[in-house]
Amino acid sequence: MTLRMLMAAMALAVSGAAASAAPVSLVGGGPGLDTDLVPGQNFISQLNAAGGDTLYEGPLSLNLAGKNYKVTFSLVGAESGFINSLLFNGVKIITENANGALADFSTGALLGKTFTTIVAGGTDLASLLSYEIDTGSSIKTFDSSDDEFGVFAAAANVGHLSTFFLGLDDSGSNADDNHDDIIVRVDVVSTIPLPAASLLLLAGLGGMAGLRTLRRKG
Repeated sequence: MTLRMLMAAMALAVSGAAASAAPVSLVGGGPGLDTDLVPGQNFISQLNAAGGDTLYEGPLSLNLAGKNYKVTFSLVGAESGFINSLLFNGVKIITENANGALADFSTGALLGKTFTTIVAGGTDLASLLSYEIDTGSSIKTFDSSDDEFGVFAAAANVGHLSTFFLGLDDSGSNADDNHDDIIVRVDVVSTIPLPAASLLLLAGLGGMAGLRTLRRKG
């Protein structure tokens, strides 16, 4: 095998490792409903453009593969008029009280609301998440066992997601079943860098290529 072929193979292996880092498997949620068909959904075009073409409702699981992952939650849409909060492990991480439909899918964090944490591989991420709705007169909570808990994701990728959208429907307070009262983008990436051996091999191959070039010039 020539040096050029070796370098091409290594580059392909490295890019393949990065491309395969899609660590979340969505289990349950029914057959899914095309986002275009969700009645009254205020953010159809934004969700479709961002890959959230199908709605899955609880009960569901979001199972992480066997590594540690950095998980970032970013508020991208809201419209309920109530005080809505996303909780991680029982702690409020994002709270909003939008009066009217607000969205920011372009910069990725509506009102600058974002939260990042590390989650161990093998965890059902959905089991750590819940919503709280404060209507001013009552407080209601939903978790991934409830159909008010929704996930917008690409139907073709539900077994290997790295980005998806949580969509709350506060139907216990306002029965519209459109899952747009609070929408949070979730980005999941591995905390494990490429193996040092692979990087050293790439560097070595690069050095060999440089020596060959010098010899030819000499």
